[in-house]
Amino acid sequence: MQLPGRATRRHEPPLTRIEDLVRAFVPELLRCLDRPFAFFGHSMGAVLAFETARYLCAKQLPLPAALYVSGRRPPQVPDEDEPEDDSDEGLLAKLRELNGTPPRVLENDELMQMILPVIRADFAMMRHYRYSPGPPLPCPITLFEGVDDEGRVPESAEGWGVHSLSPVVSATFAGDHFFLESSAEALLDTLDRSLRAVYESAASTRGFTVSSKKAGQ
Repeated sequence: MQLPGRATRRHEPPLTRIEDLVRAFVPELLRCLDRPFAFFGHSMGAVLAFETARYLCAKQLPLPAALYVSGRRPPQVPDEDEPEDDSDEGLLAKLRELNGTPPRVLENDELMQMILPVIRADFAMMRHYRYSPGPPLPCPITLFEGVDDEGRVPESAEGWGVHSLSPVVSATFAGDHFFLESSAEALLDTLDRSLRAVYESAASTRGFTVSSKKAGQ
């Protein structure tokens, strides 16, 4: 998904509320839901994927065969890691702390002036987010975490578990919050195996064929 403020939509103002973002892109997403699908979201994207699945469920629309949440504590657990200072200097300090942005990018003033409004909106989105209790999802949830992620909480798997009718599966990888880059191959292999199992199960009841293409291709 290409969100407002990014890539070819960089001239559009970024949104600062999860609920606004969900309502904005679900109508576009519906055009892609005529076949089995899964959601994967990392960090803020995990909350976005979760809330999108809940929205689809509430509207009795097609649901993902699986929900993969990565690098994110359960939605009902308050996030205490959001920066209190959203000035340029405060955001740059937070980005350095997260260790996911190359130093050469952080040191490029012109580039950062283009990126910071989106980063500020992302942090505002999570600062404004408030989880509202609701029924568990019928799709399974898999949690991916980096063993050295400072934002990781011990009860993550248990916390995500209340949001699915199926037992939550969890997997950890070497790395910090951005383990999806440092452990990309291991993550994609795990995701590939999981997706194959999910889709082969769906194929047995829906009569479609599972492609041989890997999840990361």
